[in-house]
Amino acid sequence: MAVIYRDEYGVPHIDAKNYCDATKAIGYCHCEDDFYDIQLLLLAGKQKSGHHDDWDGPYLDMVCAYFNIPAHVQRLPPLSPSYMELLKSYSEGVNRYAKEHPKEVLDKSMFPIDENDVIVTQHLMEVIGIQLDKPYSYLKDSNEMSLPTKEGSNVIAIGPKISSNGHTLIAISPHQTIEGPFSYYEIHVHSEEENIDFHGFILPCTFTIFMGTNFKIAWGATANYPEMYNVYEIDIEKDSIGSFFLLNSEKVRLDIKQYKNYTKLYGKIPFPIYKRMYSSKYGNIIEINGKFYLIDIPMLGQQLGFEQNYKLSLCNNCKQALEQLKKAQYTYLDFVLTDDIDNLLYVHCCKEKRRNSTCDFYKNTLPQTSVNEIDGKNYYDANNMVVVENPECSFIVSVNQSPFRVTDTDLYKDSYMGLIYRNDNSRSIRVKELLNKLKPIGKEELKYIQFDTKIIFPIIRNIDFSALQTIDGKKFPKLESLIKELQGWDGNATIDSRGAAIFAMLFHRYKRFYRYSKNPDVIKVASEKELINCLRWTDKHLSPNAKLGDIQYLKRGKQKFPIGGIPDSINTVRPYYEKGKLYVEEASAFRMIIDLSSKNTYSCHPLGVSSNEDSSNYTNQMELFVNNEYRIIEDITYYKHHKGYKI
Repeated sequence: MAVIYRDEYGVPHIDAKNYCDATKAIGYCHCEDDFYDIQLLLLAGKQKSGHHDDWDGPYLDMVCAYFNIPAHVQRLPPLSPSYMELLKSYSEGVNRYAKEHPKEVLDKSMFPIDENDVIVTQHLMEVIGIQLDKPYSYLKDSNEMSLPTKEGSNVIAIGPKISSNGHTLIAISPHQTIEGPFSYYEIHVHSEEENIDFHGFILPCTFTIFMGTNFKIAWGATANYPEMYNVYEIDIEKDSIGSFFLLNSEKVRLDIKQYKNYTKLYGKIPFPIYKRMYSSKYGNIIEINGKFYLIDIPMLGQQLGFEQNYKLSLCNNCKQALEQLKKAQYTYLDFVLTDDIDNLLYVHCCKEKRRNSTCDFYKNTLPQTSVNEIDGKNYYDANNMVVVENPECSFIVSVNQSPFRVTDTDLYKDSYMGLIYRNDNSRSIRVKELLNKLKPIGKEELKYIQFDTKIIFPIIRNIDFSALQTIDGKKFPKLESLIKELQGWDGNATIDSRGAAIFAMLFHRYKRFYRYSKNPDVIKVASEKELINCLRWTDKHLSPNAKLGDIQYLKRGKQKFPIGGIPDSINTVRPYYEKGKLYVEEASAFRMIIDLSSKNTYSCHPLGVSSNEDSSNYTNQMELFVNNEYRIIEDITYYKHHKGYKI
């Protein structure tokens, strides 16, 4: 049995007899707040998500079909009995909610769900929501092949030497879509039999803390991107028997595979979706703009990362966590941890594939002669993992695209193979600059750092904008004022900054001119022509004297607040453009600061726990978020004064 207590912001605090009971309650209360998105992900495993949602749904279905997620789930190593029990309990919680709220069910044939449905969804979540972000960028028709974007996260761990209270602290800020199928959900759990507490954030259709604390250790993660995906360009040929491609002297036979599905535009108008693929023993091949590609995700069918995350969440100290991570070689994530005996730990723990040449790691596409490398084997072992324990500088900064710059010490060793990123980026440089400036570091200093919006010139998001400083404004009289304002901008992206408003609009327009490289050390220099074209567009769409707070908003339903930040500031904001305004789509999916010495955690969500527009918890954390305010999480006994309900 479990009792769910909701605090004044609607966050669930679960007091359970054991973790199985807690998991059932997690499934139930998450459905109370976001049943629609949970159903979309469960339906994607059956390729029916797009039947009910015309935005994320068609892509979820297509990805599940293209990568054949259910088949890969059948190849996963056996899951532990304890994790299987948790899967069953979670399913019971979701089924109970569906039974009690039949009018909210999108597809009655889906229920009751079982543990196998949840495993398929969790593996799909790893491919899209965590490991590869948006692999469907390959699967939609476009003018050119584009790489998935790298959204990133921040984790900052502070050691006793520079901490204001003499103990470790950790600040976590993952960058993710702030609502929809991949948004984070906050839970607080107490399990009586195991005598353990958890506080942190989970993802839909999951029940273990992805980032947070068990009050003995605290952990955050950043994606490190080596071997997330490999794209092979295939030359398809035909003979009297059918289609094939050559792999050395072997003819690899291909079967035509028709993908047929549909969505309902605006929930009403049926719209067919057809896509022809070729299937092979190495995977499916898809045509994009006249070229054929086979996309391999090495982690598919190899490991269920959420189970590894569950095992990590049961560790009592950094030493146990390191042993667990070495054993699991958790795919594609770097972890930063602290414990209640004041240790710091950084682990770069991906499974990196062995290559004939280092440059092969950085190629955006590989030749079809390399397809035989798709074997699920031949990875570097745990000895290739990078481990940093209690660095002399007494801090760890792990920021995406600079995972090896975790301290002020150069960690490079010739023995480390695979993708090794060699450059700091704007965020990692700025974090370390502030750490050195603000010492000693406490909770308030970490709040200040998490909210910082200054970017370090000239590189933003793998692009060198130094060309801005060399543009002669007099050559472009209509743009001279914009150019001067931008050249004089100090890099601070606060809501009262005019330079930040110009840059935000310019950057939005500029994104169409560049593509990410798999090698983040490749920095593209923006050309004067590109920048002028973007400034002309900006001049047409940005009102004179408009500041960032006049055009950029955190918006949900009828509520909206001006918000600072741009891509690659510590307080990252990635907006979409609509009718002259920028609206936040991706940002800090939550902010969290954990002090294990006092058992205190502080957190804030950008929106609210409920996705139901009629709920008071739909927007009730937005103002806290834009004002950099946090809620403190109390001991479970505190919430027993609230009204609870049993599950």
